Amino acid sequence: GDSFNFVSLSERLTGFYLLDVSGHGIPAALMSTGVSHSLVPLSGIVGLPEDYLDPSHLLAKLNRDLCRPGGEMTNYATMVYGVIDRFTGEGRIAIAGHPPPMIIRHGGGIDSLDTGGLPVGMFDTATYEAQPFNLGPGDRIVMYSDGITECFDSAGEAFELERFQQALLEQRAASATAVLANVESRVRAWRGDAPLDDDISVFMIER
Repeated sequence: GDSFNFVSLSERLTGFYLLDVSGHGIPAALMSTGVSHSLVPLSGIVGLPEDYLDPSHLLAKLNRDLCRPGGEMTNYATMVYGVIDRFTGEGRIAIAGHPPPMIIRHGGGIDSLDTGGLPVGMFDTATYEAQPFNLGPGDRIVMYSDGITECFDSAGEAFELERFQQALLEQRAASATAVLANVESRVRAWRGDAPLDDDISVFMIER
C-alpha cells in the first residue's frame, strides 16, 4: 500500500510524493497503483500539467476524484505531495493525514513540518493547505510511513518518532543511502524475528 516517486515538472521544478493506503493486500495495492498513476502529470487523470505545481490544489482535486458518489468509502490514503526548486531549494508541500515530514539540517537540527488535513478519499469537501519549506546545502527532507514509528517489538513497545530521529542523525555525515540503511537496520533489530506487520517506506531528498 505504500508508494513514492518524483517527477520533473519543468526545467527547475520537481514534484514528489509519498502515500500510504489504508488496509492490506490486493485492494490496498490496487489503490496505491491507481493513485500513483494519477500523479504522473502527462496522464491527464488529475488535471492539466500546471495543476501539479500547486500541492494544495492537487490534493484537493485528487481527493474529490477518489471520493465515490454518496459518500461510500472503500480505501483511503494518507500522503504528502510537494514541489521543490532544484536550484534554490525552495519548495511547498501539502499533507493529507500523513506523518509530518522532517527536515534534517546540515548542522544536525531537525525541523518538523506542520500536520496537514484529512486523508484523501474520505470526504469530498476536504481542503488542504500548502506550507513553504527551504533546503539549504546539505539539508535533507524526510518523508516516511507510520509503519516505522508504529513498529512494535516483542514487548509491544513502538519504535516511535524519537528513535527514528536518532537513527537519522547518527550517521548524518554519511550518504543518504547509508543513513537509510541504518534506519532499516535499526527498525529490523527492534522488530526482532517477527515479520513486519505493516509496510515501511522512507523517501529522502537531499540538496
